[in-house]
Amino acid sequence: MNKIIFYCSMSILLWALIPTCYSQTTSLSGSINTTSTSITSIVPASANVVSTTGFSLNDTVLVIQMKGAVMNESNTSSFGSIASISDAGNYELAVICAISGLTITFQTTLTKSFSATNGYVQMIKVPSYVNVTVDGILNAPAWDVATGTGGVLIIYASGSVTLNAGISMDERGFAGGWAQNDYSACNCGCSFSADPIYTDYYYVSGTCRAASKGEGIADTIIGKEFGRGPQINGGGGGNDHNSGGGGGANYGAGGLGGISTTPSCFFGQYCRGNFPGIGANNLAGYYGAADKVFLGGGGGAGHSNNPLDTRGKNGGGIVIIIANSLDGLGQTISARGGNVTALNDGDGAGAGGAGGSIMLDVNSISANPLAIDASGGYGGNLTAFTATNCKGPGGGGGGGVIWSQNTLPGSAATNTAGGANGVQLSGPCAGQTMGTVAGSAGGIITGLSINVTSLTCLPLSVEMGDFIANCTNDQILLQWQTLSENDNDYFEIQYSNDGFNFESLDAVEGAGQSQATIDYSYSISQRLYFNGYFRLKQFDYNGQFDYSTIIHLNCSSNESNVQIINGKLVILNGSEVKGCTIHDMLGRQIFSGNPTEMNFNFEAQSFYFVQIESKDGFSSHKVYSY
Repeated sequence: MNKIIFYCSMSILLWALIPTCYSQTTSLSGSINTTSTSITSIVPASANVVSTTGFSLNDTVLVIQMKGAVMNESNTSSFGSIASISDAGNYELAVICAISGLTITFQTTLTKSFSATNGYVQMIKVPSYVNVTVDGILNAPAWDVATGTGGVLIIYASGSVTLNAGISMDERGFAGGWAQNDYSACNCGCSFSADPIYTDYYYVSGTCRAASKGEGIADTIIGKEFGRGPQINGGGGGNDHNSGGGGGANYGAGGLGGISTTPSCFFGQYCRGNFPGIGANNLAGYYGAADKVFLGGGGGAGHSNNPLDTRGKNGGGIVIIIANSLDGLGQTISARGGNVTALNDGDGAGAGGAGGSIMLDVNSISANPLAIDASGGYGGNLTAFTATNCKGPGGGGGGGVIWSQNTLPGSAATNTAGGANGVQLSGPCAGQTMGTVAGSAGGIITGLSINVTSLTCLPLSVEMGDFIANCTNDQILLQWQTLSENDNDYFEIQYSNDGFNFESLDAVEGAGQSQATIDYSYSISQRLYFNGYFRLKQFDYNGQFDYSTIIHLNCSSNESNVQIINGKLVILNGSEVKGCTIHDMLGRQIFSGNPTEMNFNFEAQSFYFVQIESKDGFSSHKVYSY
């Protein structure tokens, strides 16, 4: 294990250089790791972020990608399987060496790859301690898809971590499928004539013929948010009529939801729900040597046509402890998936969330004893609405993972069991599972080694202002400002067609020394570069360098450039817009119409899907509200 750590007993000079070095023993309780931000673009040595508030030079940070996998979206039994894991689950510790505007430069080049274009890479501040005592229940903010942050608790101590109280990230992972809000049109509709049987693996958000899928490591697919197919490790939602939701998954797979039958001759075969939510896919193959980590997947919602609580439950979060020793003192470290506790009465029940991930990169563990729990949540049970109703219970959530550096001591009580499936508690089907299945067990693995480098960095010499680009008169005009300069040699103009691999185009000489604002510009007339990404690489006289923010420009298309400015949707490039629709990150439509007449205030720090209709056709955009 490669750990390079500065201790607090070093010289006064190092005390001055390491602001996150704490006293010998620090007491923790309540919520930690609250300083986090979503990363909007990232290159191996730097990242552009939504906010730098709370981050400082020399801070240790965790860079972690929460989503980004690609799934099969065909209307077949393969729906929701993994087409590509991509960079989902990648994580790495880094040290901040420069902050310029919304650009953060790291001490060294990141060794793992991260794809931030989907908005699901976050950066979390990780204070460095010597010894830690947990003196009150410890947690961290839950995962929030709107901000792209949360769900991770991390403790980094060079000495010991002692538990006088527990650590809990229960139900702080991916969200369960939400309950249907509009029941007015969601009647069975079956009479003496045949009603359609709903067998598809996906349906559009809001349909009353299927329920919401649980959240997982694949981005929400607009128009395919509901239905029985899973969303990789997010459980499928039950199909019409009143079938149960499928369990969420992590290391262990989620359980199948239960079917609905109606013995009544009045309702007949057409009101039966024989296509429940499918249990989510396990991610066991991406731990260990693949060195990835994931939140527990959300359970799928049960189908409903009555205003009852049929939602799926959240998965468990992520706990990471990096220390020399851990003393349990009879406490519990948990990242359990959520249990469905509401008894349903006439509708399909929601499914349990998957257990989360507990990572213990610790040299020695004194259990005394210590409970470590990453179990899946159980699915919803049902009571009978009438003597003829047998609805679908919810599937169980899959178990999570406990991943340690060494084999855990025998006195450590571990639990990665899958959650139990729901059952019928009364009525003509009392005691029956209706075909629903428990979640599969998770796993306990060893060999964890997290690379920790905590060195100090010297501040870089140029304070950057704005960096913008415009299409004008068949040219691209790059413009930027420096607010101050110290030993600034030159700026290298760099271009990329994918936002990751950059090439050098030219260089612009710097001013060297300045305490005043200086404006720079550079024009590009070659059409080869009219659609792509640009950044500046600033060099000091001594060869040190830093990167600017990355900007994207498309001068060869009339496609609208969409931004949210001061809470309002702004459409640039002069495109004639006929209308637009806007969805939030859970796939719910929040606006449809002409954006110039829009009376909607965007939430701060949230992503939105915007589809624009212009004279040139349709275009889709993912935009962020600051």
